[in-house]
Amino acid sequence: MEKRLYGAWITIAKMHKSLAVNKLQLQTKKQYLKFSSILKGQIKNMQMLSGSIEALKTSTICLPVVNGAKADFHEVGNAFGSAVDVMQAMGASICCVLPKVEGRSSMVSELSELAVKEPAVTASCSLVHTENYFESGETM
Repeated sequence: MEKRLYGAWITIAKMHKSLAVNKLQLQTKKQYLKFSSILKGQIKNMQMLSGSIEALKTSTICLPVVNGAKADFHEVGNAFGSAVDVMQAMGASICCVLPKVEGRSSMVSELSELAVKEPAVTASCSLVHTENYFESGETM
């Protein structure tokens, strides 16, 4: 009888472990998909920002200059106005993205902490489960 109980306990423990591994794999895949989605969004934002930076460089480097290194104030004003418009667009874009990035950053930090703690917690639970089993077996 005791061998059967022990065998059943071993089988249940293996099934429990398999279920826990499957849950962990599923959770990991979900987190990977979420992370990939965030990363794709950030790449799009970086590309947009890169384009804005190039536009800003172009508008500030190519200042219109006429005869004898004299600047046409109207054209210079237009160039600076364009540069300011680009910078304002960049600022608005960054302001929209910043809260999302900060939120994701804290989620990644929490996930990292959980990943570090997970093996110790699993080992502790396994030990408690084993101790409880043997304690209950002794009282039978």
